[in-house]
Amino acid sequence: MFRKGFFTAVLKSISKGIILTVAILLLYQYIGFTVISRGESMKPTLDKVELMYASRISYHIGEPERFDIAIIKSGFDDDLYLCKRIIGMPGEVVRIGEDGVIYINGRVLKEDFEFATIENPGIARDGIYLGEDEYFVLGDNRNNSFDSRSGAIGPVTRQQIVAEGIQIFRDQK
Repeated sequence: MFRKGFFTAVLKSISKGIILTVAILLLYQYIGFTVISRGESMKPTLDKVELMYASRISYHIGEPERFDIAIIKSGFDDDLYLCKRIIGMPGEVVRIGEDGVIYINGRVLKEDFEFATIENPGIARDGIYLGEDEYFVLGDNRNNSFDSRSGAIGPVTRQQIVAEGIQIFRDQK
């Protein structure tokens, strides 16, 4: 009833589908994925709802750097990720003074960005020593962000940092 060519075509289609599925899964796992940033903690860099590309490969071949926008596992929910800026690096002491100024190892952190003065230094008031695998992260909306200043989050580990937010897709309206 059916010809040999029909079965060959079906098998080829199935094998192409399997190869495509495996390729997509590998790309997602090792190269990157898209993320929708919701909320206001990264304003003005990111709007309330912003689509960005998260590069996993950036941190497979290199390490996070100061001022990177990092995609971080929240620690509360496996499906919840935080989008924050890396401020403090492993081995540093981060302190936020009553004047809202960020100090790294006793020196004022010079940022190329203009942010509001921090009103609540949180747990960084007296200084936080970052271990060899810890980072201090802040939202760009410094007075409306749930970040490393909170005792519930605190410093994040390298394992929690899953990707670098490297491309922002903006609506061109």
